[in-house]
Amino acid sequence: MGNGSVGVVEKTFLLGVGAQKSGTTWVHRWLEGSEGVRMGPFKEYHVWDAATLPACREFRRPLLSRGAQNRLAALMQRVPTAYFEHFRRLLDAPDVRLTADITPSYSGLSAATFQKIREGFARRGIKVKVLFLMRDPVARSFSAARMLAAKESRMAQATGGEAVTPERWLERNLRTEGMRLRSDYPATIAALHKVFAPEDIHLEFYETLFIPEGLARLSAFTGIAGDPAFAAQRVNEGRAEPMPDDLARRAAREFAHVYRWAESAHPAIRDRWQGFAHLG
Repeated sequence: MGNGSVGVVEKTFLLGVGAQKSGTTWVHRWLEGSEGVRMGPFKEYHVWDAATLPACREFRRPLLSRGAQNRLAALMQRVPTAYFEHFRRLLDAPDVRLTADITPSYSGLSAATFQKIREGFARRGIKVKVLFLMRDPVARSFSAARMLAAKESRMAQATGGEAVTPERWLERNLRTEGMRLRSDYPATIAALHKVFAPEDIHLEFYETLFIPEGLARLSAFTGIAGDPAFAAQRVNEGRAEPMPDDLARRAAREFAHVYRWAESAHPAIRDRWQGFAHLG
């Protein structure tokens, strides 16, 4: 009021840090179709995970990649300034107030990396807000297994190999570092709270996202007034075949500390996470 700031639109960078198979693509589609948002060429930029997490080295692009977009991604993975300047340019348009990088494997980033991201944007006058979506760990892991087993099967069959079932894929990968960093919700939240103020972090559950109230919470946090009817849409919704009981019990035991955290911090979620039933 009277300080010359009236009419100034705050520029916001939304950092989506996962979790994988928890609604991140749905959020990206919602933002992409909303006024005042410019998302850029990628949903998942895979800059900070490829640069800092050994389990995510597969996302590192060679500098001589084909295509301008891939070369841009390769540059950003090696030169952080290129990352910050890319999003600053997206926000330069007067009618744009929000842009985003929604990369699920950012759930494994360290507090030091989150600090680097926050400070890089702060130096450019850009506010960083963080969105973290969570899903029942057993359901999330099996959904990921279906997706990644299908991908592995396509690659194997192209060279004369055998298809891989989701069950076999999950048995092989349940205890890997890649699975851990995508499922350890309390560790992700602890790292975020070391860097960001509570009001700049929005936690939401996959199980409560696709309802008008979930979309209203997301809209209030981002400042983006999207179409309320979008809550009824589904994007990349997987098949509903249940995980075999023995494998579900093994997965639930592997993520027991996440269930204990959820029951303590968000007790209402117990009624929505079926994985609790497999803990015994």
